[in-house]
Amino acid sequence: KAVRLWVKTGYNGSWVNTGQSNSGASGSFTFTSTSKNIYFFYLQAEDNAGNTTPVPTDATVFRKL
Repeated sequence: KAVRLWVKTGYNGSWVNTGQSNSGASGSFTFTSTSKNIYFFYLQAEDNAGNTTPVPTDATVFRKL
């Protein structure tokens, strides 16, 4: 149904919903950085039944193997 783009700036930043979403079978997102930093991205998906993947947190995105 839809995919939303989240971003985190730097290791100590917070996850922020960029407000960008895509509901097509394929697509892309555009992100413009505001500073020289490291950026992390997360896609949150919602299916036709309304089920969504969780809002990103460091615990759900970064897994120690």
